[in-house]
Formats: sequence, structure tokens, C-alpha cells
Amino acid sequence: MSFLHKLKNTRTTTSRVKRNVIEKNAEKKMIQLDVDVLRLEDLIVIYSQMPGLSLSDIKISIEGNADIVIIEGKRERPELPDNDITAEGVYATEECVWGHFYRRIVLPTSIDIDNAEAKLEQGVLTLRLPLVD
Repeated sequence: MSFLHKLKNTRTTTSRVKRNVIEKNAEKKMIQLDVDVLRLEDLIVIYSQMPGLSLSDIKISIEGNADIVIIEGKRERPELPDNDITAEGVYATEECVWGHFYRRIVLPTSIDIDNAEAKLEQGVLTLRLPLVD
């Protein structure tokens, strides 16, 4: 099943109470994903940095009246090969963000799920979400 088929088939009608509980639990365990949301006349474009990931590593779903986008996944720190580890080390600097990420984006209007597009190139996720006429 292609990514867009998954996206089109994941519209859910989660209750507001249940959604709030899910989001509060997610905030405790997950990192908020940084996004740029661009509104054009007939299109919303969402950008997010996803270095080292592929579309299969990311779950994107649409909720509500096709006006809520949820992006989630996990970034894992690469492991060092055993022969590179000579002793237990301590990070001198830890600035990279690793682990589960989550972002719920409330859109200003409903989108046309059937014509939504997603691509991940050079570490940047781009969602092109046409607005409903």
C-alpha cells in the first residue's frame, strides 16, 4: 500500500476527550516535532526536518473534518561499531534530538485528502495539502 493510500485511509473520528488524553500522554513521552506551515490560496504546505528517516518511518494521519494533521515517528541515535568503542564514554555535548516525536497541527480549513501529497527528500518532509473547494 502506498503512502498516500495509507494517508487517505487513516482519517479517524477520535473523541475530543480521548484525543486530549492521548496527546497529554504523548507530550510526556515524545518530542514535539518542529514544522513550518505555509498557507497559500488553495494549498497548505507543511515542512519538517527528518534527517535519516524515510516515509516508512513516519506515520501521518488526518483527523476531525480533514482539518487536523498528526505526524509521528522515531529518530534513533546511530550505534557505534563495537570496534570503535574502547571505553565507556560520556557525551561532552548532546544537542541532537533522538527518540519519539509527535506533532498535531490544526489547519485553518479542511483539506482534500484524495489529492494530498507527501515526499521526503534530502531529510525534509513536505506535505502538500490542497484545500477543499
